[in-house]
Amino acid sequence: MSNGTSTSVVYRRGQAATVELVVSSGRSIGSVAEELGLRDSVLRRWVDKFRKSRQRRRGAPPRRRRRRRLTRLRRSPGCARRTNG
Repeated sequence: MSNGTSTSVVYRRGQAATVELVVSSGRSIGSVAEELGLRDSVLRRWVDKFRKSRQRRRGAPPRRRRRRRLTRLRRSPGCARRTNG
C-alpha cells in the first residue's frame, strides 16, 4: 500500500470492523454477511474467534488450562485430601 501499511494489517482492521458491526448492532451474522458479500460461515468464524479472545481477556481461562491448574493444585503437598475412615 502507498502509505506503508501492510495488506494484512488493513485486512485485520476490516475484519475487526465487520465483527464489530455484528456484535454492536445485534444484527444476525447471515444478514451482515449477505450485505457485505461474505459467506456467513466465514463471518461466523470471525465472530467466534473474537468472542473467545474477549472471554480470555476477561480472565476466564480456557478449560484445558483450568483443568491442568486444578490437577497441579490437587497434586501439590499442601492439598491434603480428607478420607472417611
